[in-house]
Amino acid sequence: LVNVAAQAGVQRILYISHLGADQNSAYPLLKAKGLAEHAIIPSGVPYTIFRSSVVFGPGDQFTTGIARLLRSWPGPFLLPGDGSGLVQPLWVEDLVASMLIALDTPAMINQVISIGGGEAMTFRQVVEIIMDKIKVRRVLTPFSPPYLRMGSLMLEQFTRSPISVFMLDYLAADRTTNLDTLPRLFGILPARFHSQINYLVYRKGQHALQQGLN
Repeated sequence: LVNVAAQAGVQRILYISHLGADQNSAYPLLKAKGLAEHAIIPSGVPYTIFRSSVVFGPGDQFTTGIARLLRSWPGPFLLPGDGSGLVQPLWVEDLVASMLIALDTPAMINQVISIGGGEAMTFRQVVEIIMDKIKVRRVLTPFSPPYLRMGSLMLEQFTRSPISVFMLDYLAADRTTNLDTLPRLFGILPARFHSQINYLVYRKGQHALQQGLN
């Protein structure tokens, strides 16, 4: 695809990668992102690569999956390890805005930019904030990440798992970058996590509709 872009005279590639992307990574998606970066950079096509922290917004696989699991399972919520892995949630609209700014900023051509939201928090804190937002309480229980990954893989054979294998791989290490990247490089004040997840709250009649869709 990159070779075709070069032959077609494409003037710019904007690519969304992930913090932790590495062609030698043991985790499939992070390895794939690393290989993609490795193909783009020497291609000769001007590029800007965004190594993004976990992105959240309506319909995402992160907050929406957590909320769905909290609502559907009355038992303990199993945390990968002790839930202390750090993430830096990035509001989807902030990501889009930064990409649009990069398009008009020559200094960002042929750059790899690590980008994240304005807050670093543990996965446990993320779940606690979501529980508070959707008014659900569950016991948060530390659990072995390899067993969680195995269970998620088995579940995905039969149905869509609320917490993807990729998310478990992503949480295997801290995924953070400089907290000031958005304001410093793009002049964007990062959206705060707790104030932007109102989309997780069911409106009147929405719960019945969601149940029907599931």
